[in-house]
Amino acid sequence: WEPLMKKLLLILLTTILFGQEDAPTLRELNADNFNRATSRGLVLVEFWAPWNEANKVTILDKWDTFDVKSYRLNIELFPEVQSNNNVVILPTLIFYDDGEEVKRIQGDMSFSLKITIDELEEIVEEILSNKF
Repeated sequence: WEPLMKKLLLILLTTILFGQEDAPTLRELNADNFNRATSRGLVLVEFWAPWNEANKVTILDKWDTFDVKSYRLNIELFPEVQSNNNVVILPTLIFYDDGEEVKRIQGDMSFSLKITIDELEEIVEEILSNKF
C-alpha cells in the first residue's frame, strides 16, 4: 500500500509542479537497469548528453503509445552503456525488441534529430509487423 501511495503522490506533485502538458514522461536509465529495461518487449532508448540538451528529442515526451516503452540514457553518466551500444552520434534513438537492437535513428552533423510522431508510429508498425 505504501509504495502505491508514494507513486500516486509523485504523480500528483509532478502534475502540480509541471502541469499536465509539461510533465516529464520518460524515465532515465542507468547502467544498473539498462539491460533489464531493454529486454522486456519493444523499447525505445534516446541516448543524449547534457551538453546537447537543446537537441534532445522532446517529441518523445509527448508520444503516448502502449506499444513501446520509452526511456533516456545520459551518456556522460554512463559511458560504458554508450560504448556497449556503439553510440557515436547524438542524439541516437535505438529500438530494442526483447534486448536486441532492431532499429537505429541518429542525429545529423548539427547533433539534432528531427522526427515526427507519425514517423515513430510507422517505425513501430514496421517492427511489429516483422515480428509476427
